[in-house]
Amino acid sequence: MALGLFGQDRKKDNELIREYRKTFLTASGRKVLAHMLTELGMFDQGTESDEERTRQDYGKRLLMFLGIWNEGNIEQVVNKLISIPVLLKDADKKEEGEKK
Repeated sequence: MALGLFGQDRKKDNELIREYRKTFLTASGRKVLAHMLTELGMFDQGTESDEERTRQDYGKRLLMFLGIWNEGNIEQVVNKLISIPVLLKDADKKEEGEKK
């Protein structure tokens, strides 16, 4: 299912996407975006309550406003996600060290 944008005026939608991107393009903007996504629970393992799901839904909507979270970007999003290095937890790191 495609996430609908803001309205029926594609020109205004695209203008708003550009404004969101400009806002978060700076180093400070990226830090704020990372903080916002964390606060919205986008990196949580699971959601238990309606409140948590609502926050995560807004995180997805924020990414949509940035022009990122849409069906046209599925392949790019997956490729970027899979290229992120794996950060092993402490117990896994010890096991990896023991195997060497």
